Amino acid sequence: MNTHIPSDANKKITASTSSFDHEKPPLPNVARTPAPDRSVTGDVPPRMGGTSRKEEAMAMTGSVGAKPTGTGVDVAPDRTSRHESGDVTAGGAGDFVIDDTFDAEPATSPIPPWLAQQHRADEIDTAALLQRALALLAADEILRKQLHHVVPQEKTEALYAKKVSILRQRYLSRGGEAHRPVLEALAPYAAKEQSWKIMRAALKWHLLRRIEFRVSQVRACKAARQATPPEVSLRLRSAVRSLEELVDLQRTDAREFALIDNRPPHSKKDLLPELPDDWRDRFERRNSESPKYRMVGVLLVVCGLRPEELEKGVALRWTASDEIEVTIAGAKVTELAGQPWRSLRLDPARLPNWFSHHLQAERSCVVQAKPSCLATHLARLSNKVFDPDRDGNTPRLSAYLFRHALVTDLREAGWRSDEIAAAIGETSAETVSWYGLRRGGPRKLRPNISIRRDSVATARPVRPAKQNWPQATPSKSTPSSMRKRTP
Repeated sequence: MNTHIPSDANKKITASTSSFDHEKPPLPNVARTPAPDRSVTGDVPPRMGGTSRKEEAMAMTGSVGAKPTGTGVDVAPDRTSRHESGDVTAGGAGDFVIDDTFDAEPATSPIPPWLAQQHRADEIDTAALLQRALALLAADEILRKQLHHVVPQEKTEALYAKKVSILRQRYLSRGGEAHRPVLEALAPYAAKEQSWKIMRAALKWHLLRRIEFRVSQVRACKAARQATPPEVSLRLRSAVRSLEELVDLQRTDAREFALIDNRPPHSKKDLLPELPDDWRDRFERRNSESPKYRMVGVLLVVCGLRPEELEKGVALRWTASDEIEVTIAGAKVTELAGQPWRSLRLDPARLPNWFSHHLQAERSCVVQAKPSCLATHLARLSNKVFDPDRDGNTPRLSAYLFRHALVTDLREAGWRSDEIAAAIGETSAETVSWYGLRRGGPRKLRPNISIRRDSVATARPVRPAKQNWPQATPSKSTPSSMRKRTP
């Protein structure tokens, strides 16, 4: 996925506050068929004989077909949303929707007269509500400037819209009813941090845009010296409350709501101390038996590739200096993060013999693998590489396990953080702190580092780390730690 996902969704999710500056929003059309009985008594009359609430509401707005008289907008979808804030009364609102939090487009249908009568007692302070909305927009703008974030680009907005559509389908699958719609929509994604961040970011972007639209409607009414229609005030209040709930919502609360254990999940690097010293040698022996994945396996071990990078294809070339040049098209690349490409050279003497001989004969090739097929292959090999009786457990192999192992090796070999970042395709040396281990004391035996330290080239320069992490010194263990790999 070539979209930047902010590390802190609570602070870094932004939305353009100028989305509606270039065009004056149309005034909400509040024309509707009068209902004399209701205006005189102030009560809600009984339903018309033989009609449903839906038919009655449509009749009250002058619509029996597709559009209400004098509004020029479609009738809202047939569903009711009940928010704990009281945005929809307990008696139901037929097919009129006030809480349009998860709708792809803002609802524009006017409020039926009988529902407007019920909500007159609320006496919504539109001026105070507008100030709350503007405060939310201003706070987001300040954070965006402080963190030097740009407005989401077109690709990012398309991704956010897709995620909000997923949330909307989940919301509608529950009948469009939720006591806390934001919490209940995001809770299923709280198990994984990355999923939580992107879904929360998408919803915040969506709500900010929705508030901008409602604020522009209120301002348009004020400029025209018209009273703000009740449906605009109610929907603005719903959007403001949803965004306030989102800002206050913590992932731990969502995990508790979804009955998810709040203990920190284990990272792949946490498995490294538990693995036997020769686990990568075992893997290479088993993996070499697979004609389809044996070259893929070697590149996982020596280059720490992401699955998405293998999907794009990794180019290998035997050079005139008898080295292997590897060119990698990067993954997780945005305008500010990730390396579009990187290249490095491998020492053939530190690779399996069959790998070097094959490439020397072919001179060049491209290695590819689908992430799903690769994951299945590694899962099958896990039971062959690890023996529960001998090793005590059977961890599951993955591409990121090899990536963490490579960073650990490079760090122990004395590579600087910026050098490691370049080798694994990152643009910030600070990111390397999340990879691998920093272990002192006696070193475990480790495979050779096949990457030539001075051969790494990247599309973008690597930003230095803000904090100088202590660098591990090269191991002074026996020469067996630098043993040559066996084919």
